[in-house]
Formats: sequence, structure tokens, C-alpha cells
Amino acid sequence: MMATTVGQRQFFPSQDLEENFRTMPVKATRTLILSQPAVATALIIAFVLLCSTALFSAFSTRGITAASLRVAHTQQTLLAASRLQATITEAETGQRGYLLTRDIKYLGPYEAARARLPDDFAALRRQFAGARPDRRATLDLLQALVDQKFRELARTLSLMRVQGLTPALDVMDSDEGWRLMNEIRRQLQSIQTREFGELAWQSAVATQQAEDTGQLNLGLIGVAVLLGGLGAWLLLNRVRQLERLITVCAWTRRVQWQGRWLTFEEYFTKRFNLHFTHGISEEAAQKMRDEADESPPIALPRLRTKHPFPTSSVSGT
Repeated sequence: MMATTVGQRQFFPSQDLEENFRTMPVKATRTLILSQPAVATALIIAFVLLCSTALFSAFSTRGITAASLRVAHTQQTLLAASRLQATITEAETGQRGYLLTRDIKYLGPYEAARARLPDDFAALRRQFAGARPDRRATLDLLQALVDQKFRELARTLSLMRVQGLTPALDVMDSDEGWRLMNEIRRQLQSIQTREFGELAWQSAVATQQAEDTGQLNLGLIGVAVLLGGLGAWLLLNRVRQLERLITVCAWTRRVQWQGRWLTFEEYFTKRFNLHFTHGISEEAAQKMRDEADESPPIALPRLRTKHPFPTSSVSGT
């Protein structure tokens, strides 16, 4: 490479370009957001959110299931109360039909209702197994009223068989059966009203809980998907960044590419189709001059010259 001398200093053509590269600001290729901790943190947060969403969904499902069970329990209680009222009404209807017609076939509904009564009342009592004491007291009062009503029905039928219609009608005219039936209806209506209120409240709670759970789950899933996508994007960028790294031998300064160790010139030529021209930098030239100045002079061997013709002395006479 040719050097230009100005005053006492030599300048090489590449010096200005080298100075520009030295003063040029270097842009960092590895930003913080593409660092391995940032990628790992984003993926971990997304994973934690997904796990939290799954756990919250499980707990919410349990809550919704419990609310559904309470709703089903209330419905069964209403059904048991309705069946008990229907059984009592059927027994009273059969008793009156027999008294009015003296037809034995009307005793069929009465006997069927009396046979079903223990099971129907047991089914209603099972619904109050874990109820508060005041509700169990209401159920005990209802059972006492029902037992009195069936004793009144049995007494009128017995009087009809033994003493005839008049004594049986006298019992009916005393309004004992009417008062008992009205009190039974009032107690059953109280149970049904309370159960209907609880059913409406539990249905509203279950509906609101399902809506809140759905919205929260959607929000958590959205955030988790967003963070997961961000982590995947960061990871892909990190992978692409790592793909740009090359392996260089620390001793020979050769580059490993496709299983071969190449020089930098060969690597850039084969991979990027770049061509090179060579020069010498100012530092290398200065180093070579310093080495030349410091090295001792080389003594050249003295050469003997052979004359092609033999020398002869010429003497004059």
C-alpha cells in the first residue's frame, strides 16, 4: 500500500476511513428485551397465568357445581312438599267421596294415599336433614298436623261403617278437618314460599358467578396468550440472533461453517458471495517499520569475481 508523506508524518489511504470507524457510534445488537432473562420471564409469567386460570376455573367450577346442587336440593324440596300436599288432598277426596256415595271404590284413593304418606313425609324430612332448627321445628309441626288430619279421616270413616252417615257428618260439621287442612296448607305454603325465594336467590347467584367467572377467565386467558405470544416472539428473535453467531477458532482465527474451518475471506465469499481486496493498516505498517528499525543489519557475504581470462603481465621492452 502506498503512503503519502506530509511533513514528518506518513499517512496511509485507509487512515481516514479507520478514524471514521473508530469514532462511529456502535449500535447494540442485543437489546435488553431480547435478553435471555427477559424471554424467560415473559414465558414464566405466561405459564403462571395459565396455571392460575386453570386453578381459578377449577375453583369456580366447584362453586358453580355447589350452587347447582343447592338449586337441585331446593327443587327436590319443593317437589317433596307438593307430593305430600297431593297425598293429603287425595286422602281427603277419597274420604268425602265415600261419605257422599257410600261407594267402596272411593276408599281406594284414601288407602293409597295413607300407604304413601310415610314415604312422602320421609322424603320431605330428608331435605331438611341439615336445615336450621327453626325449619326442622316447622317440619315437626307439619307432621303433627298431618297425623291429626289422618286420624280425623280415619275416625269419620270408622263412624260411617259402625254408626252410619249421621255421626260421620257431625264430625265433618265440627270443622275440625277443615281447620287442620287449612293449617297444613299454610305450613306447606310457608315451606314452598321460602324454598322458592331461596331458589330464585341461588339461581341469581349461580348466574352471576358464572358470568363473573367467564369474564375473568377470558381476561386471564387473553393476558396469558398475549404474554405467551410475546415470549414466543422474543424467543424466535433470540433464536434468530443466535443463528447469526459464528464459531471462530481462538488460535487460527478460522470460521467453522458446514463442518469446515475456513478463513474469513473464504467464509464471507462462500456464504455471502463477497469478494476481498487486501491492504495494510497504519498500525501494521508502523509495526513492520518498528521491527525493521530494531532488527540488526544483515551482513552480506563478500563475493569473489573470477575473471574470464587469465591475467598476464605486459612488460615493455
